Amino acid sequence: MIKEMLSHNKTITELTLCITSINFDYIYAIAKALKVNTSITSLDLSNSNVMESCFVSLSEALCYNKTLTRLRSWRCGIVVGDIDKALTVNKTLEKLELELNEIQWMGATHIAKGLRHNQTLRVLKLMSSNIGDKGATAIAEALKFNTFLEELYLRHNRITSSGVKSICEALKGHAKIKRLGLEQNIITHRAMGFISKALMVNKVLEELNLNFNNVGDKGAETLSEGLK
Repeated sequence: MIKEMLSHNKTITELTLCITSINFDYIYAIAKALKVNTSITSLDLSNSNVMESCFVSLSEALCYNKTLTRLRSWRCGIVVGDIDKALTVNKTLEKLELELNEIQWMGATHIAKGLRHNQTLRVLKLMSSNIGDKGATAIAEALKFNTFLEELYLRHNRITSSGVKSICEALKGHAKIKRLGLEQNIITHRAMGFISKALMVNKVLEELNLNFNNVGDKGAETLSEGLK
């Protein structure tokens, strides 16, 4: 019934099914309907039964959908399969919010692969996704090719100085990130040198959040050099 309704509906623009415990079959039906639906611009399935196989179906739908601009699916246990193809092909999605999922570095690598070719995504939220330095580095490498992403949120991802260094290299290049969230990671004063040097040449970044990191007085002093 959901598939038939959404396939023909032309008035619903936002669909929210958070904490609904809906059956997998219904999520598959929603994914199939998205292939042809022409009205929904925002889909929120947060805290629902969106497991890996379901997300694969949603990713496939994004390859066909021409209206969805926001997809939010936090705390769903997904690992982000096949999202790279969706990000490569899709021409409308602007916000992808996947916080509180076990995406890990492999999932971040899939996302990064799609980012290299994507020209529409403006906001990427991967907070508390356990991507670590390898995942952060993969995203950073993609940003050397992507000049469209404007907001990147990587709070609480076990990122250390190594991951920060990679991100800063991207910031010194063609990346157009305006807002960067790196709160609650494992960032110490050692990473402030990388950030400071990036800020000296970057002309785009407007907001940088480093809350709840062990920066210390020495790190703050180093960072201040890049703010002059």
